[in-house]
Amino acid sequence: MTPGRIDGKVVSDYKVFLHEPSRPPGRGGNTTAPHRHVLTIDGNDYSFFARGAQKWAFEHDLVSFTFDSVEKGGETYFNIETASFTAVDGKGHPVIRGNRTL
Repeated sequence: MTPGRIDGKVVSDYKVFLHEPSRPPGRGGNTTAPHRHVLTIDGNDYSFFARGAQKWAFEHDLVSFTFDSVEKGGETYFNIETASFTAVDGKGHPVIRGNRTL
């Protein structure tokens, strides 16, 4: 693992994927199910797992975080450390979005 840092970069794309099989409403639904969040910054994808599909940043927000790069199967993956994640909206105000519970 190689650590790295992103400071004040623009999010060009943000995608969220359900990580486990879909759950019926009687079993709590997917509201708090684990999701993989994928941010595209400068053509690279950075990802993390979080509860729910609520986005932690919107496109064109400025984000900062630390990450680890992991080589697996000839591919390089960038895993965000969620505790270090910060976002600033278009007006320059820090924002906290998404479900931050563990």
